[in-house]
Amino acid sequence: MWQVPHTNPAITTVASHGYILIWADEEPGEGVLHTTFALGGGDQINLYDSDMNPIDSIVFGSQAQNKSYGRLPDGNDYR
Repeated sequence: MWQVPHTNPAITTVASHGYILIWADEEPGEGVLHTTFALGGGDQINLYDSDMNPIDSIVFGSQAQNKSYGRLPDGNDYR
């Protein structure tokens, strides 16, 4: 549905042990990390590598406007 743009690697590259914030707000004119879709309750987000191999996915409930959500634990296995 939406691919992280590769035109600005300084913004879109995830550093080791890092993260990036992506706005699923259907406002792509706001910047490269704003998606062309918005999230609704019961949706699923899938993350794939460049070869379309699944990396992770999550199903979630309804979302509140102007509120960010994160994953806890965040998947890191380092200490």
